[in-house]
Amino acid sequence: MFPSTHPPSMGSMGLASNNAPDMLWFDTFVHPDEIVDSKDHMPEYEYTVTGLKRIKKRDRIQLGTPVVVNGKALALFRHGDKHFFAIQQICPHAGGNLAMGDIEEIDRMLCVSCPRHKWPFVLHTGDCLVTEDLRAEQYPVEIRTTNGLRSIFVGFSGLNQTLFYEDDF
Repeated sequence: MFPSTHPPSMGSMGLASNNAPDMLWFDTFVHPDEIVDSKDHMPEYEYTVTGLKRIKKRDRIQLGTPVVVNGKALALFRHGDKHFFAIQQICPHAGGNLAMGDIEEIDRMLCVSCPRHKWPFVLHTGDCLVTEDLRAEQYPVEIRTTNGLRSIFVGFSGLNQTLFYEDDF
C-alpha cells in the first residue's frame, strides 16, 4: 500500500480539505458502504427525575470499522451519506476501543464515546469534552474512485517512522 500525493478527483466526497496538498493519502481498501451508518443507530434518551438517562433501543452494534493505515490503528466512522471520519482506535484516556463506542451529538458536535468510561471525543477535531488535557488523533478522510472502485482514503502529514527499520537505510 503506497501513499498517494495527487489531489482528489472532482467526484470525491468526504471531510478532507483540499487546501492540504502536502498530505500523503493512504487507501484503506474499505468501500464507503461497508461502514455502518451511525445516523441509523443514534442513542435515544429519556428525561428522568435524576437527569438525563440513556435508553438503548438497539442491540449492541459496532459502529466503527477498525483499520491499520500508515502503521496507525484507526477507527473509521460514517454519519449519513457524505460524512466520514478517521480517529485513533484506542482511547487516550482509558485505552478503550473507540471503534466499539457510540456516536452521539453533544452540544451540536458529533462525538464518539469511549465504551470503557464514556468519555466523548469530537470526531471533527479529536478534542475530549471532559478535559482539555486529552485529545484523540483525528485524520482527514476522502472518498476516491480508483479503477472504477470507490474507497476511503486517510490523509497523513508524513510517513509513520515506525514503518522503517534502521537497517533499511
